[in-house]
Amino acid sequence: MESELIRCGVCGTPLGGEQLRASISARIMGDEYTDDYYFCAACGVYMVRTLHDRFLGPESVILSGPIPGSDGDEQVLLIQSCPQPTNGRCRCPSHRQHFRDSLD
Repeated sequence: MESELIRCGVCGTPLGGEQLRASISARIMGDEYTDDYYFCAACGVYMVRTLHDRFLGPESVILSGPIPGSDGDEQVLLIQSCPQPTNGRCRCPSHRQHFRDSLD
């Protein structure tokens, strides 16, 4: 699942490491979720890749977007305000807000 290609929802440009602006992980009801925010500079939009790693069952990936740049910028700044955004056990205000207070 990790190697799935992310493409801009507007122009179809492949998005990879350089376009990854922020990642945040959390544990919710025993499962782990990771949201990756990719930015397409040509279109000014974000695409979000959500990895759902199930405690019991296969992992899955959901792609969402395009998200307008200003909305995505807000989420990226929120994620970047956490000192450990990929720590799935973090309970900081950024994690709580991003995952809508649904953390384990």
